[in-house]
Amino acid sequence: MANAPKGGEPSDKLETLGTVLQTAIQIVSEVASDPLFTRLVQVFTRMPVEDRDGILAILEREVELRLLAEATADALTGARLARPNPHARLYLRLFETEEQLPPVTREEIMRSTVRAASMLRRMLDSSTDGGLSLGPLIEEVLRELDPADRQAVRQTVCWALEMLERIEGGSPGG
Repeated sequence: MANAPKGGEPSDKLETLGTVLQTAIQIVSEVASDPLFTRLVQVFTRMPVEDRDGILAILEREVELRLLAEATADALTGARLARPNPHARLYLRLFETEEQLPPVTREEIMRSTVRAASMLRRMLDSSTDGGLSLGPLIEEVLRELDPADRQAVRQTVCWALEMLERIEGGSPGG
């Protein structure tokens, strides 16, 4: 065994280098063949540099929450994360004037109304005083509305009350 290479000899280093290169080739091949990874890299490179840290922080937080919910089977958080929200937005939309607001669809209005009613019920349910403390808060918000928006709220509430009376009275809608 006088001819056996000693640790650190060129043949050992070449063998180690070959193994490292083979592993690197395998990893790069796997990553390069994943179309979703390719899309992710393309989006990241198009993203403004100043946004990257914030967007990555959001992704990291959401992935950690998803993994935590999966690992704890909802025992800790009570949250069940079913799937990613395909309508989620990462950027705030700021409008200088009302004319710049995007058009709202009937479906968006309906869903927002149902969500608002559900949120109001949860606020009332969690209130220790039966919701009495919410009155001043709601009044403050209503005071901030301009007269045309207050009139729209009034008309919407009256319309909703009429529908509830029809529903609870069993009469057909009209």
